[in-house]
Amino acid sequence: MKNIFKNLKIKIITLGFLSSLSSLSAGGTYETIAFIGDDLESGLNYKNIRYDAFGQKGMFFGENYSKSKISYIKPDGYKWVKSRYDGKLNDKLTFKNTNNYAYLERINLKNDLSLSRMKDNKNEWYLLIDGGSCVGNKCSLDENIISVVIPKKFKISGYEAYEKRYENSKEYDYKKNANFKIIDNTVTLYTKNIAGAYLRLWIQDLTPTSEIYNDVSRSLEKFSEISVYKTDTETKIIMPMDNVFASGKAESNRTGKKWLKALSSTLKNKNYKEIRIEGHSDNIPIKGKYPSNWELSSARASSTVRFMIKEGIDKNKVVAIGYSDTKPLVDNNSKANRAKNRRVEIIIVGNSDSKLNEG
Repeated sequence: MKNIFKNLKIKIITLGFLSSLSSLSAGGTYETIAFIGDDLESGLNYKNIRYDAFGQKGMFFGENYSKSKISYIKPDGYKWVKSRYDGKLNDKLTFKNTNNYAYLERINLKNDLSLSRMKDNKNEWYLLIDGGSCVGNKCSLDENIISVVIPKKFKISGYEAYEKRYENSKEYDYKKNANFKIIDNTVTLYTKNIAGAYLRLWIQDLTPTSEIYNDVSRSLEKFSEISVYKTDTETKIIMPMDNVFASGKAESNRTGKKWLKALSSTLKNKNYKEIRIEGHSDNIPIKGKYPSNWELSSARASSTVRFMIKEGIDKNKVVAIGYSDTKPLVDNNSKANRAKNRRVEIIIVGNSDSKLNEG
């Protein structure tokens, strides 16, 4: 158990939702079930809210929330409106007359659950799961229940609970002796008579540690813009395209060359089956030298391959693929999201300690 924050009062940015409750007497139950994806990139988040009384209900979402993330809402007859909360104009999902509503959304663990890797243990990860909080004059919930289901390849290595007593409080207090229940790979936090709750969770990867993954992570960790992930047989590096190439160009810039040199230096003496270089774009049509994003993404992938071969990578084990805008990480519905989709992915297939390299 990692009670490293137990003496602190912390301010937390709401990652999930805030639901409208008018007073202390309007008790209710919030249920959150988060399903963590095996790739530690994606997952599902289910929210179910029940009240003691019928009436107009609703919940606030962030300013730039993508409604397309939600795949299920009950009951029918809901309506999206714009409503101001805490000085900001937010999207609000409203229901006319109900005492129970729910939704299911797709989530990105890094953005929605603040996924981060622990510095002292590269195989351990840290998550924040928001149970939501009510809105109103010193509102209080009968129950706030948070459950997290993690894949079998991970184990739960630590957990902590934080509670917010009143809606007008900006701080969450560490809850000593919180009511937790763990069954297999599911941890559940039960809280009562509070305005909101958070669950801090640490999970540890039980798969054999990849030599390539660890070495690549160490060599690139000084470049904060780069993300490194692993599966049982692959290591994936994601480089933002805007940092590697100038707009409309296929030759890597100074930053891109620095990143690729560091990566190539780490990989050139490693044992792997294949390195796959993928070029990805957003959905905005390109203007200039290249007819479309297909040609540009392919040219950038090929340029990356040529550079890495020049830096010592085996030319017989590296391939280039251009995907244009066919495999977005997020919806292309904002400038920030389009920037996330413009990227170079470098996938190293067959880690040094995997069965793919035996024989």
